[in-house]
Amino acid sequence: MDRCARPARTAPHPRADRVDLVTTEGVKLGYIVELAQLTYQNSTAPILKLAVIDNAIGKSNSYSWNETNGKRVGINIGWFQTGFTERAGDPRFGW
Repeated sequence: MDRCARPARTAPHPRADRVDLVTTEGVKLGYIVELAQLTYQNSTAPILKLAVIDNAIGKSNSYSWNETNGKRVGINIGWFQTGFTERAGDPRFGW
């Protein structure tokens, strides 16, 4: 079964975007991938967070983070692997 991502409607953070993980047939897999620019907990350090959220519980079961000036971020948790590379001038992520 091939898998691909489709845009979700909302994200909880003002500088975030989410996509539902679905099969090529459009069947939801029960997980969301979120890419967000946040402040690291208990600090003022800005980070780029990549999270895998379980729809059944509404919480992330895994995440990775990087400095906001990084050009690439990825995660591998065994059963799921993904990565994102910045595209210069992409207006969808013009934070």
